[in-house]
Amino acid sequence: MRLRSVLVAMTIVIMIPVTAQSLTYGEWQARSAKDARLLPGFKGHQLTPAQKASNLELVRKVLEVGTDRRTSSDHLVGLGRQHLVEGDLVSAMYRFNHAWLVDSTNASGYHGFGLFFLAMDRKTQAVTQFALGLERDSTHVPLLRDMASTLLAGQYELRSEKPEKADTMTGTAVALLKRAHARAPEDAAVLMKLTVCHAILRECEGARAWMALYVASGDKTDLLATKALMDRECPLLEAPGMAR
Repeated sequence: MRLRSVLVAMTIVIMIPVTAQSLTYGEWQARSAKDARLLPGFKGHQLTPAQKASNLELVRKVLEVGTDRRTSSDHLVGLGRQHLVEGDLVSAMYRFNHAWLVDSTNASGYHGFGLFFLAMDRKTQAVTQFALGLERDSTHVPLLRDMASTLLAGQYELRSEKPEKADTMTGTAVALLKRAHARAPEDAAVLMKLTVCHAILRECEGARAWMALYVASGDKTDLLATKALMDRECPLLEAPGMAR
């Protein structure tokens, strides 16, 4: 299997499982210029008094059920993620913004914003949102994992023309994943991605160590693709004259 095929298999897990998106990036740009609800945190729009009142009423109704702001916000993020799975990006952003209104300090809301942009294959915007989320919670494992995954996908696009920049991006991904591993040592996706990063960097000793932990986790989701990458980049035995 070619390296490109393996990397696609590795990075596809960060993409939203949507076969038909309801909103392209161009459509989003046009619609968000008129509809503040399609912008993360309503950025760039001055809300009217009526819109502000509507937002306050929404928060009041959400909190009426008796849950705290963080729990309510997390629930709304979950609804937004479900909309993404269903391919309804418009409703997804509405829900993520509702979550932000209820608790603007909730890092999970920014995770949702980032996933929204990933659904349109806009990696730069996604990384920006993930970084904002990590400013609120530097130990948020999904944010650490998905920001690293996005950088891992992006480095592939640069590798042929800018290998040094690609290596830097991969190194940043490693740092993020190690932070995630410290918080969630049994997270199989983190172990797999650490294996991939070290293999790409040809740091084979580290790649094999992480691979052993990934295999021990029992997760088989990306096992075959990870083994294929390891066979290519870090074979256990290299023929004479083939070592790089």
